[in-house]
Amino acid sequence: MAQQARRSERRACADAIVYNETLSREELSAQVRALWEGWCTGL
Repeated sequence: MAQQARRSERRACADAIVYNETLSREELSAQVRALWEGWCTGL
């Protein structure tokens, strides 16, 4: 854990962040699908 990047560092280089704490499986699946489709079409 001592070598893991800080959350702020991980977020700075993330292409997308999905906050899934309150999402149902269906909502999470829909967000992931939308991200994937966006990446595949050039977002």
